Order: sequence, then C-alpha cells, then structure tokens
Amino acid sequence: MNTTRTQRLVAAFASAITTLALFTAVVAQAQPPVADSLFAQAAAVRVA
Repeated sequence: MNTTRTQRLVAAFASAITTLALFTAVVAQAQPPVADSLFAQAAAVRVA
C-alpha cells in the first residue's frame, strides 16, 4: 500500500509540474514578466 500511495503522490506531483510548465509556456508568450514571476515563485517553492 505504501508503494501505491507513493506512486500516486509522484504521479500527482509530475502532473502538477507538467501543468505548471504548460501554463507558464502559454503565459510566457503573452506576458514575459508574468512568466518570470511564475518561475521565481516556482523556484522559491522548490527551495522551501
């Protein structure tokens, strides 16, 4: 059960990162400054 739970957590995390990456790519084409802000937030979350 622990393995299944871990796999689900990893899958959800990967899905969230993929979604954020796609969203950031779309925003980057529209407004680069906003994209930079998103990257800064993502980096801050990763460090924390």
